[in-house]
Amino acid sequence: MTRQMTAMAMLAIACLAVGCSQGDMPDLGKVTGYIKNGDQAIVNATIEFYPAAGRPSVGRTDSKGRFELVFDEHNRGAAVGLHTVKMTSGDPVPSDEDPNAPPKKMPKPKEGTEAVVIAENLEVKPGKNEFTIDISKLN
Repeated sequence: MTRQMTAMAMLAIACLAVGCSQGDMPDLGKVTGYIKNGDQAIVNATIEFYPAAGRPSVGRTDSKGRFELVFDEHNRGAAVGLHTVKMTSGDPVPSDEDPNAPPKKMPKPKEGTEAVVIAENLEVKPGKNEFTIDISKLN
């Protein structure tokens, strides 16, 4: 009976170890950056980096338009490789140079979706990556 209990305990430990592992974790690069519309920061926008295969990484812009990507609840960054970058919502804020300037026009999402593609073939490399994406070039 003791042998069976030992075997069961070892099997339970093995199952827990496999269940808690991160499986096929891709190589990640740390990704930070800024989203702007000309000289105006885009705040409160959700930024999504979609690799050719696998799960996307997500970030949210702060009051200065800065973001940092998160891959999952345990890992920051994005998969190494080429990405399509999408932005959902966001509010343009006046620049520090002219706080009374009206907000610039935001790009419109494609019909039937809320997200706007703001960059294609953006390469995430191993290590640190910092991107500044100016969506004024999309208008």
